[in-house]
Amino acid sequence: MANERIFISYKRKNDKQVYSLVEKIENELGVKCWVDIDGIESMAQFASKICRAIDQCDVFMFMHSSEHLGINYGRDWTIRELSYADNKQKHIVLVKLDDAPLEDYFLLMFGALNYTDSRNAGQWSRLMDNLRGRLGITGGTR
Repeated sequence: MANERIFISYKRKNDKQVYSLVEKIENELGVKCWVDIDGIESMAQFASKICRAIDQCDVFMFMHSSEHLGINYGRDWTIRELSYADNKQKHIVLVKLDDAPLEDYFLLMFGALNYTDSRNAGQWSRLMDNLRGRLGITGGTR
């Protein structure tokens, strides 16, 4: 994971949309993203790999969607990842994949996060500019 600077947290049902955004990020910024594409075999191995990947990333990107509505916030892995990243004081970026509202628990715990609507070209462009600065990337797109 030496070169994977952005950790991507997402719900599996959003995989196609997320993989497309990851490709855009990697192409535009010239950095690798850490994405659990294939799944991790055991729960212990999963937790260990997730923690290590978050520890080593520069930016934690949380992909929020309607799949987060009505979840059990104490048991959901994406929320666990987000909480771990928050506790490790990682730079957290919230990306909305659709029009799903942020539920009360999410607003209470993470409501201070600004978000980017992935479908809005202007917001996406500002996010890429902000990430360039945060990651120390000079120049334009690759």
